[in-house]
Amino acid sequence: GGWPIILFLIAERLRNLGKYTFADVASYRLGQTQIRSLSACGSLVVVAFYLIAQMVGAGKLIQLLFGLDYHVAVILVGILMCLYVLFGGMLATTWVQIIKAVLLLSGASFMALMVMKHV
Repeated sequence: GGWPIILFLIAERLRNLGKYTFADVASYRLGQTQIRSLSACGSLVVVAFYLIAQMVGAGKLIQLLFGLDYHVAVILVGILMCLYVLFGGMLATTWVQIIKAVLLLSGASFMALMVMKHV
C-alpha cells in the first residue's frame, strides 16, 4: 500500500530531473560508486527474501502435489524457474507474475465471498 503513495510523491520530481529511479537521483547528488553499490546490495537483499519465500511455498506445494522430497521439489522448482527465465526472458517473467496475481486475487476474493456467504 505504501508504494503508490511514494510513487505519487516523488514520480513527478524524478521525471522533471530526467531520472528514472531514486538511485539515479542519489548517485547524481552524492558519490556515484557508493550509492550504486548500496542500491544494488539493497535490491539483491530484498529480491533474495522474496525468492526464498517463493521457493519455500513452491517446494511445499510440489511436495504436497507430487509426493516428492522437499529438497528435491525446491531444486526442481529452481531449475524450472531458471529455464523459463532463460528461454522466455522478461516477457515470460512478466506474464507469470500477471497470471499469479490474477489467480491470487481470484482465490482470495472467492474465499472472502464464501466466508461472507457462510456467515
